[in-house]
Amino acid sequence: MVTKARDCSARVMLAVLVICASFVYLGGIKKNLPFAPEIDEPIFVQRAAWMASESYLDPKWFGNPASTTIYPLAAMFRVFYGTGAAERLTSDPASLYLPARVLSALYGIGSVVLVFLTGKRIFGRAAAFAGSWLFLFTPVVVEHFQMVRSDSAATFFGWASLYQLCRFYDRPSARNSFLTGILIGLAISSRYFMVTFLVALVLVAWLQIRPTGGMLATARIACIGIVAALIAFAVTTPFFFLDFATAYADLKVEARTSHLGADGLSPLGNVTYYLLIAVPASISAAQAVLAAVGLELVVRSRNALGLVLAATTCVFIGAISLSGLHWQRWLIQVLPVFSLLAGYALVWLAALVSGWLKLRSAIGVLALVVLSANPIYRVVLHNIRESRPSTRVLAREWMLANVPSDSAIVQEWYSALLVDTPYKVEEKFSLADRPHHCSYRAEGYDYAVVSSSIYARFFREPERYAGEIRFYLALEESGLLVEEITPGALTGGPTIRIYELSACDQDNPGRTSSASHEGTGPQAQWRRTSPGAVARASAGYGIHGMH
Repeated sequence: MVTKARDCSARVMLAVLVICASFVYLGGIKKNLPFAPEIDEPIFVQRAAWMASESYLDPKWFGNPASTTIYPLAAMFRVFYGTGAAERLTSDPASLYLPARVLSALYGIGSVVLVFLTGKRIFGRAAAFAGSWLFLFTPVVVEHFQMVRSDSAATFFGWASLYQLCRFYDRPSARNSFLTGILIGLAISSRYFMVTFLVALVLVAWLQIRPTGGMLATARIACIGIVAALIAFAVTTPFFFLDFATAYADLKVEARTSHLGADGLSPLGNVTYYLLIAVPASISAAQAVLAAVGLELVVRSRNALGLVLAATTCVFIGAISLSGLHWQRWLIQVLPVFSLLAGYALVWLAALVSGWLKLRSAIGVLALVVLSANPIYRVVLHNIRESRPSTRVLAREWMLANVPSDSAIVQEWYSALLVDTPYKVEEKFSLADRPHHCSYRAEGYDYAVVSSSIYARFFREPERYAGEIRFYLALEESGLLVEEITPGALTGGPTIRIYELSACDQDNPGRTSSASHEGTGPQAQWRRTSPGAVARASAGYGIHGMH
């Protein structure tokens, strides 16, 4: 009777998680469509559409490698649109990107289910629900599960492999090792870093096979899983080997050591960044502290599978730290470990307090509500922002209403969405590759548009990018700002600044005429004449750059 009641409560918990995850992950997938996709999305959607149209299986790109995203999309596009899928990239791109985002969200919903099931086996039902709930509302997870990327697929197959690993632990056999390896191989086909999950397979084989079968049997069972992972990777990513020249070139790009805002740290510096900055920023400082308490409880109780999770997470973070770059999003696949550890500690604390107050369940629920209140608030605001026009769309609308149709515009990435407009537009990563903004006027441009998503990265590292910072300060000091569009609580996107270049003195590109401060836009009267002008300009750019 007790077992039936527990199974029923587990099903109710799982249903709650699935319903909430569906609302959360599907609630903000519109974003800037139909005007533009999100960054990196064309890598997957365009290749899938081309493969569907041409009946060709080589994606010609292996950066992630994202096979578990690209191939399902290609199959889906072929079923929906036949050989006309590629034509929709220009005629109706939203009809490709929206279903692709739904696939990513479905992977995310499945990931929440697998985190709960795995956590239930390792930490118990209550801790699994608490940890899955916290993971579900992790803002960085929500943001990336709503985009066409390989993050959600890697999380799904990674945690499917960990769930199967629990079965391998309970019933150690060649069959269970093989199935675990297959799922790890699918995870590797999603993101290369998932190869670190093989550590979990080897550890479980060592824990369960060695005491009775010895080292030879342990090595044999572990090798079965490793070979299965290789087979799964080869079957789902065959052109990694058949088109290895392309794969090697893509791997060299992925192994680059320079990227504005994400480089400059040693491997040890990357480890420090992930543990002390990225993890607390992802799950909150309170959850990070609870996760540390949960880890201590796992060590103290000698929870074998919990220790395997912790060890795998350490290896994963160590592996991504070897890269010359560091990204908060690279942690997504192991963030559930931190959430489950936090949930484990939360349940333990509730049980500790209930010894005095006899209100264990109520205390646990109340603590979970308090702990998740801020993430839920942030996620709700995020979804509202993603369903409304962003600053990039608002900049487009303002320019269509106020900028002459024959204008030439140069702008940075993440600026106004000017696809299908009458303007002559050049878009480049940053405008700061010139000594002065008036150089663009000399090249025939009428307007320059900058975005905080780009310029703020330079201001965060002033020692490295002094020249670029001088460009932006000069632009703010003497440029004619005709409009500034800023994000708010219900408006997403970066700060976008639109400058008119007509006031530049053609004879001396380093100067502007006296008319440069006579703009007509509501933000045009930016006069910087005091000794503190430069400092205020720098601070302003830095603040906006946080968006």
